[in-house]
Amino acid sequence: TEAGGVAAAYALVVSMVLYRTIRLAELNAVFQRSALFSGQLLIIVGCGAAFSWVMGMENVPRMVSGVIAGWDMGYLGTLLVFNAILLVLGMFIDPTTVIILFGPLLSTAAAQAGIDPMHFGVVAILNLNVGLLTPPLGVCLFAAERIAGCGLWPLIRANTPFLAVNLFGLFLIAALPGLSLWLPSVLGF
Repeated sequence: TEAGGVAAAYALVVSMVLYRTIRLAELNAVFQRSALFSGQLLIIVGCGAAFSWVMGMENVPRMVSGVIAGWDMGYLGTLLVFNAILLVLGMFIDPTTVIILFGPLLSTAAAQAGIDPMHFGVVAILNLNVGLLTPPLGVCLFAAERIAGCGLWPLIRANTPFLAVNLFGLFLIAALPGLSLWLPSVLGF
């Protein structure tokens, strides 16, 4: 948050002094647009936080972990189920909240299935990042819509090839653990 504030102040100074694209008279309108944009994103994040609170109060993470632990699907089957769960969670809930709520439970179930913890972490983060770009609550998608000034559906259509490549990369990394583990193994981890 502090780095974001410093970056915003730097961008404002550069825009006003160096490039002269913003005049002092326009500053109030810039702040109003920024506040409106931030408010819209925070409403989305707040709805996701409320949803995650309800899930936590209903013990959904513990129930999901118990169900998964009871299944004997093998390495790839368990990883496929984790991919599906994390993709769906990433579509509705902020990644930090998913990591806090589901991380310990899913990582324990992953370890019981024989999945390397580092590989599981990489796959989980990739799933949550794909969720940021996926409707209905993809925060990055709504931010891009606001910045681009276009409608949501044209943006979703334009984003689809990139999303497909991300999904292909995700499933490739999930199926081939060596892709995500070779560098840590070279570095001794």
